[in-house]
Amino acid sequence: MKRFLSHRLSILFLAASTTAISLPAFSTPLPRTLTATGSAMNSTAFMVKSPTITSSAVLGEHHVIRLAVAKNGLKNLMIALPRQMAGYTNIQVTDQTGKEIPSEISVNNRQVAIVFKQVVMPGSSLEIDFSGVPSKLDGGESLEYGISAEQEGLMGQIPVGTARVQTPFKS
Repeated sequence: MKRFLSHRLSILFLAASTTAISLPAFSTPLPRTLTATGSAMNSTAFMVKSPTITSSAVLGEHHVIRLAVAKNGLKNLMIALPRQMAGYTNIQVTDQTGKEIPSEISVNNRQVAIVFKQVVMPGSSLEIDFSGVPSKLDGGESLEYGISAEQEGLMGQIPVGTARVQTPFKS
């Protein structure tokens, strides 16, 4: 009985010490947010600081990529065109209201550079619309646009991610 009690106390002590070790002594509580029902819940402690690709799609002969500008303003974008892309007639960059964002757009060796005339403010959304896109594909394949950005207050381009556009099957 004594050995059984000693074994149980050892397990209890071990469990308590590993829990104490795994929890930081000066941890800050996660920020609380309200859900749609009004109840409080913990949000993640991870704060997005770089632009985020929110969606990408094919709309007729348009390939559309949407980005959310996070904590820092956005100075420019670099977009690597997919190798299967046969070309396009125009690129238009608009904000969440549909208003065109003044920018200089240049293409060099399958890279599109979009330099904004003014910094795109945090909290904004962008829509990059490649119009008149013919495709060399029969359909059902993915086109991948590699996107990087330069943010206000940071030096150089940072990778944002890959916008994947699924081409529809031709009938």
